[in-house]
Amino acid sequence: MVDISSKRIVDGAFAWRRPPPLSARSKRRSFDVEDALCLVIPSLMPIQFNVGGRLILSEILAIFLLPVLYALKGRLFRGIQQRRVIGLGLLWLVGLVATDLIRGTKFEDYSRGWALVSFTLIDFALIFLLAENKVSRIKLLFVGYAIGTGLETLLTPGVEGIRWKMGGGDAVLLGALALLSLWTPSGIQARRFGIALEAANAVLGVLFNARNVAGRAFVDAIMLASSLFRPSSGFKLAQSRQTMIILALLALPTMYVGLSGYAYLAQSGVMGDSARATYAAQSNSSFGPFGVLFGGRPEIFVASQAIADSPIIGHGSWARSMDYYLRFRQLAALGFDVRESGVTDPSALVASRGMEPEIPAHSILFGSWVWAGVFGAVFWCYALYLIVRCFGAALIRMDTVAPLLVHASTLMLWDILFSPYGNDRRFEAAIFLTAAIIYARSAPKPSKATTKRLGLPALRQAA
Repeated sequence: MVDISSKRIVDGAFAWRRPPPLSARSKRRSFDVEDALCLVIPSLMPIQFNVGGRLILSEILAIFLLPVLYALKGRLFRGIQQRRVIGLGLLWLVGLVATDLIRGTKFEDYSRGWALVSFTLIDFALIFLLAENKVSRIKLLFVGYAIGTGLETLLTPGVEGIRWKMGGGDAVLLGALALLSLWTPSGIQARRFGIALEAANAVLGVLFNARNVAGRAFVDAIMLASSLFRPSSGFKLAQSRQTMIILALLALPTMYVGLSGYAYLAQSGVMGDSARATYAAQSNSSFGPFGVLFGGRPEIFVASQAIADSPIIGHGSWARSMDYYLRFRQLAALGFDVRESGVTDPSALVASRGMEPEIPAHSILFGSWVWAGVFGAVFWCYALYLIVRCFGAALIRMDTVAPLLVHASTLMLWDILFSPYGNDRRFEAAIFLTAAIIYARSAPKPSKATTKRLGLPALRQAA
C-alpha cells in the first residue's frame, strides 16, 4: 500500500525540477512590471544612437536591467539549453577575438564585431530572465517585437515600395498571431485563424513582390493545415528526432511547390513587369525551381569558398578581401544576380577609406563562420537545432501559441540561412531562441494511459 503522505512530501521536495504544465503557466493573471518590460523593451528597437556604431535603446536598458534580474532570478540559467546558448556564445566570442588578433583586424571592424556578439548574449540573457519560463510572456515579447520591427521598417529611408519585403510583412503577421494567441481561447480556433492569416500574407507577398515572405507564409499555411489531420497519438512524436526529419521532408516538397508556383506567376506576368524582371535576373536555371532561391543569394557560394580556405580560424570581424569580392562579381557571368552587392566600384572604396570590400555572405550562419571560424558556426548550428525542435513541437501541439511559433520558426530558419546578421536581428535572435527553449520544454509528457483516456481534445486547452 502506498504511503500517500510520504509520496506528497517527496513530490513537493522535487517539484522545482519539473516545469509547470503549459496550461498552468498560461492562465489569465494580472499584468505586472515584467510583463510591461516584455512588451516595451522590444518595441524600443527603432530608437538608436550612433556611437561609432549603432547602439539600440533597448540594449542600453538591457545593460542596466540584466545585473538586477540575474541577482533575482539567476537560477533560471540552470537549464541545459540556456547554458549551452550562453556557453557556445562565449566560444563564438572567443573565436572571433582570437581570429581578429591573428588576422590583425582594424579597430574599426573588430570593435563592432565584438560588440555584435556581446550584445547578442546580453540580449538573450535579458529576454530569457524576463520571460521567466512563462509562455504568456513569450506572446507579449512577440507583440513588442512586432511593434518595434514595424516602426523600424516605416522609419527606415530608402525602402519605399519594398517595406513588406524588408520586414513589414513579418511584423504585421507576427503581431496578428501574437494577439491571436492572447485572445483566442481554443487551440483549434487559433490554428484555423492562423492558417487564414498565413494564406493572406502569402497573397500579399505575391502582390508586393516579396517572394521570401510569400514563400514562408505558404509553407506555414500548408504545414499548419496538414497538422490538423493527424492521430491523437502524434503527441509523443513531437519530442523525437524522427519527427524533426519527417517535418523537414514534408517542408521541402511544400517549398518546391511554392517556388514552382511563384516561378509560374512571375514568368507569366501576373505579378507585373517588375516581378518578372526581378525573377529573370535572380533565378538560375541550373537549380530548377530552387534557382530563384539560390540565384538570389549568390553570396553564399563565395562565403563557402572563404570557409573552405580557412574553416577553423576565420577571416575576422567584418571580413574584407578584394579577391573574394572579385570572385563574387564574376558570378554574373554564370547567370547570377550580383546587383545588390552594395559595392559598385571596389577600387574607389579602397582609395577613399583605405579598406577592401567585405567578403559577401548574406547569411547569419555563413557570415559568422567567415568571421569567427568554426565556433561561430557551432553556435548557429545549435540555434538551428533549437528552432527546428520548436517548429516540430508547434506543429504537433494544439495550443493557441503554436501558429505564432510556427511562423517565428520558419522566419528564424530563413534568416539564419539566407539573411545577414546585424543590429536589427540581435533582439530577434534573443526572443526567438528564448521562445524555442521555453516552448519545447513547456508541455508535460502524459503517460500512455492518460493520452489514450484524454485524447487530442484535452490537449487543445493548453496556452
